[in-house]
Amino acid sequence: MFEMLPLLLLTGLGVGFMGAFLGIGGGVIVVPILSIVFHLPIHTAIGTSLAIVVANSIAASGRYLLGGYANLNLALALGLFSALGAVGGSNFSLRLPAGVIFIALGTAQMITADLMAKGDKLKEIFNIKALVRDGDPLNGAYYERTTGQEVRYTPQRLPLLMGLACLAGFLSGLVGVGGAVIVIPAMNLIAGVPIKAAIPTSGFMMGFTAVSGAIVFYMNSQINPFVAASIVPTTFISSVITAYFFQKAKSARIYQAFIIFLMLLAIVMIYRGVESL
Repeated sequence: MFEMLPLLLLTGLGVGFMGAFLGIGGGVIVVPILSIVFHLPIHTAIGTSLAIVVANSIAASGRYLLGGYANLNLALALGLFSALGAVGGSNFSLRLPAGVIFIALGTAQMITADLMAKGDKLKEIFNIKALVRDGDPLNGAYYERTTGQEVRYTPQRLPLLMGLACLAGFLSGLVGVGGAVIVIPAMNLIAGVPIKAAIPTSGFMMGFTAVSGAIVFYMNSQINPFVAASIVPTTFISSVITAYFFQKAKSARIYQAFIIFLMLLAIVMIYRGVESL
């Protein structure tokens, strides 16, 4: 395993970039790499991935909180439900074969990417409009550098959002990906949270979610300490650097990048699942 250290460090760079820029925690990259490239058993790959997601979330969240992008109150409100879901998903994951896990995740990602691509139509269906309720404890605001204006918003449809956060936590524990593939579209398309706030908020709350799932895998000896310790340092560095440049990126490009990434990832996941059956 020591001869794979350079590749593990390089993996950490990619994980940090994807996690900080797209708010996905990096698990969607780590799980396939650990299982395919490093030949870790699928459940060990998932448990190790969740441990890495925790570090990624901590690294990026500090800068996002200072910049005002992450909505702390919203993250805490949703984090409880996602954490509960993660515990259930982790226990269920330990009883499923690898092929089923990958195919289920790939299918969910395909659907999510398609829904995001039709975002404008869905916003009309859900009647999502810019809404600010004075005094709402979940209100958020951030300074948009690309326009020089402050963006203010109030999350909508909170009960539905909490239910989806629980589902996202379940997926996080099931396949070790952080659950942002559900949380980010839900925040943006259903709750009306701007994409540049949804991504950092998701990244922050997924740290709590990953901890819940990681504990279950740790108790079942399904975390590889050497792999986690090798990937975390470069993940941390890459996350901090990427979070800085995120503030200058245009929302539309971030949105498009997230859709493309989900589609490519879904293809890889489904292929891996079919191959494992």
